[in-house]
Amino acid sequence: MRGLSLGTAPSAKTLARLAPAKLQNKEWEDVAYFEPFYLKDFVAGKPKKLL
Repeated sequence: MRGLSLGTAPSAKTLARLAPAKLQNKEWEDVAYFEPFYLKDFVAGKPKKLL
């Protein structure tokens, strides 16, 4: 979500405050093409050897 500070953790309480403003401004997300924002890129590693 754009506009959130990095110190904000996603929670139902936070989303409940943001939802009415998004609805009123008609800011919709196309969930078929939505790509979530992650703080760092995913890097796949090699699996560790099992004991």
